[in-house]
Amino acid sequence: MPYLRDRAVVAAAFVLSRLIAFGLGVRFDAGTVETHWQFLDGRLLESDLGASLWNLHCQPPLMNAFYGIVAKLSPADRGTALAWILFALLGLAAALLVYELASRFGNRRVACIVACVFTLNPAAILFENVLFYPHLVMVLFCVAAFALDRAIGDKGKRWMFVFFALVASIALTRSTYHLVWVFALATAVVALATPEVRRTATLAAILAIVAVGAWYAKNLALVGQFSASTWMGMSLGKFTSNAVGESVIERHIQDGSVTPIFSIPPFSPLDEYSRFVTPTAGGHPALTAIRKTNGASNYNNFAYVEVSDRYLRDALVVIRAEPAMAFEGQIDSWGTYFQPSSQYHHFIGAVFSRTGYHQTNVVALAPYEAFWNGTVGLQLGNPPADGELLSYAKPAFRTRRIASVSWTSVVGTLAIALLVPMSILCNRRTGRYDRRQVALAAFCIANVLFAAVVGNAIEVGENQRFRFETEALWWILVAMLASRAVGAAVGSSRKISPDSDVSSSATDPAG
Repeated sequence: MPYLRDRAVVAAAFVLSRLIAFGLGVRFDAGTVETHWQFLDGRLLESDLGASLWNLHCQPPLMNAFYGIVAKLSPADRGTALAWILFALLGLAAALLVYELASRFGNRRVACIVACVFTLNPAAILFENVLFYPHLVMVLFCVAAFALDRAIGDKGKRWMFVFFALVASIALTRSTYHLVWVFALATAVVALATPEVRRTATLAAILAIVAVGAWYAKNLALVGQFSASTWMGMSLGKFTSNAVGESVIERHIQDGSVTPIFSIPPFSPLDEYSRFVTPTAGGHPALTAIRKTNGASNYNNFAYVEVSDRYLRDALVVIRAEPAMAFEGQIDSWGTYFQPSSQYHHFIGAVFSRTGYHQTNVVALAPYEAFWNGTVGLQLGNPPADGELLSYAKPAFRTRRIASVSWTSVVGTLAIALLVPMSILCNRRTGRYDRRQVALAAFCIANVLFAAVVGNAIEVGENQRFRFETEALWWILVAMLASRAVGAAVGSSRKISPDSDVSSSATDPAG
């Protein structure tokens, strides 16, 4: 009964917060299909989904496939209402799963509080109301963690297949989670599995690796790159050019160490690269169209593969020549990463300022967001104004970016990175954590740190979005440490006052 009551509290927090947000004017935004580079032309996905996905190389397929399917199921509104309902249900599922997994570490009250904090975060509301993959990836991680918990437990065989199907789905939604990531997870899980399910785990892992590898192989045959995304060069080029600035780039162009293409901002319209590459004529529009039907650039055009390759070569030259400036770029990336995740929507609103993208939701939640970021997030400095958000490398802006981090995120991440591995090792030796708890904690911390390190290594500007994708796992780890702290405190109080009446639900059996 207590667990049912806790789940009811979490569900109520979710439903009431979403109703209030709706009353304030928050609405589901499917405009990303028209504005975001990661989507193919929406009209192609609606009319020719299979061939369009086959010719997709700039991104893994599942986000585009999701839109194509919901648009076909609900053509009258291009799938907007159906996507909104699905995203809301997935958000509720994530909140309940955070509670379920956090309670694995012994203290259900801590788990309930953590799940409510997670679901009331304005970032969760904002990401849940936009058709984009951060919300989907976050939910996939929650369900994968739940499946792993079951797979390592007594229901291992069928759940092992579910877990690896979800791992493959994450890799086929976000290119950051590379085939190497799938292989590393597979190796770790097979090693942790009990002898009874190890054979099943091996088979499920092989199927996941083959599924993801097949997409990579398709891209190799289509455009000559064994990868999930052909944007690596442009992403690194954006990071590098923002880190070193225009004058340094010009100096390297003048001395011939990099090519003139590096003076053009990465992800520019294809017309800007006309003297470097020639668009392919003929073939499927997903590969050959220069613009989408709404006039936005088609970043899946085959010519961008060569453009990205050129940026990659030049970016590596500049990084080797200017390591100190590249390090300063990392400061920008990590400073952005630790800003409240909700402020990604301010950044993207500045990018698409003329379209009004996200502005309604951001304005509707602005007072609540400011209160939350100041109290729960401990954001002490004033966040950069929307108009400044594209000024990545300006010294004054860099100072403001770092000053406006969420100290809850900074301190929490440092605590997780230092204390969770120690807790796993110490308590595993004493038998206080069982195999399931070790597997869950290891899965959470490995993915939180992987997404942070890899994402920040090649991106500046959207780093808060990367953090949100693993934020549910982060809160589960916070609950783990809090449960240990509560258990230790209760143990100490009992030693001082052995006759004290302490509710068993407040103790930590794992501690």
